[in-house]
Amino acid sequence: MKPSNLIIVFALVVSLALLPLYGCSHEGDLKPAAQNVSGSFVLRSERIVSHERPADIDATYPVIEGKEAFNNKSKAVVDDELSTFRAECLDTEKAKKQASPEQNPETSCELLISYRTGMISEKQASIVFNIYRFTGGAHGMTILKSLNMDLSTGSEMKLGDLFPSNPIYLANVSERSILDLTRQIKERTEDVNGTHIDNDWIRQGAGANETNFKNFIFDRKDLTIFFEQYQVAPGYIGQLEVTMPMPRAVQPLEG
Repeated sequence: MKPSNLIIVFALVVSLALLPLYGCSHEGDLKPAAQNVSGSFVLRSERIVSHERPADIDATYPVIEGKEAFNNKSKAVVDDELSTFRAECLDTEKAKKQASPEQNPETSCELLISYRTGMISEKQASIVFNIYRFTGGAHGMTILKSLNMDLSTGSEMKLGDLFPSNPIYLANVSERSILDLTRQIKERTEDVNGTHIDNDWIRQGAGANETNFKNFIFDRKDLTIFFEQYQVAPGYIGQLEVTMPMPRAVQPLEG
């Protein structure tokens, strides 16, 4: 066999070997196929893509094979966002046409949904959705939505469910969060002395109230809490997150 023919045959064999590792999205782009997370567990991403005017949509959400309670809730988060977004986008388009009937405006709305995982096991699943929505105005808005579920019961988990035997977990998590948030805001604003930091704002958004800690993910080692834009600081600071080791998260600070 000629060397050139050997090269062609080798390339074909490699291509066929790699083919099962990928699946196609709705747009025809290649993306990783389902992955085994733990044992027989299979976690995969479903994607909804649309460029139909007046909106651009690219939404990705997780699906766990055989865990219908989780899958239904995951899909419901995306469906709710799509419904709200489309209604707001149509209102924006209607208002633009009324203001300038002779014009044919370009796409004016955008929805981007992605997710980040924490624990994915036989018993528990922990994810947070990152949702960017633009439906007109000066700029878009990003919000977060956590989905933490006990897969054995199909019930959603709150932060307190991680620490059932610690009645003061919330105060300790709050104290650690406030300390780290203050440090991060000082760094982002280059305000070393904290002269212009609004401590009341931080304590209100990260105080010992469970609603302040609704957005979190966890795994065997760490707890990560997400604070949305404007929750603890002015909007230009952006989103903030605090990660703490699970055993220490609910222990009082020393000193």
